[in-house]
Amino acid sequence: MTMTNSSITLKSRVDFDSDDGRHTGTVVGLLRDINNGRGIALVEIDHELPGVVHQVAIDQLHVRYPHVA
Repeated sequence: MTMTNSSITLKSRVDFDSDDGRHTGTVVGLLRDINNGRGIALVEIDHELPGVVHQVAIDQLHVRYPHVA
């Protein structure tokens, strides 16, 4: 299940598409671009080195929730 990007907070599990394919990770920071005011999330990607983050525009993220049986 995915939710809208308005529900993105710290520690949200998110996914997004990039030139390298689909990525899933955890939001570790939120900030605003000083040039255009666009919201930016710092996302730590699963299966990459710990502490390495990607800056992703919030409007490109989808919040992920674990499947509930």
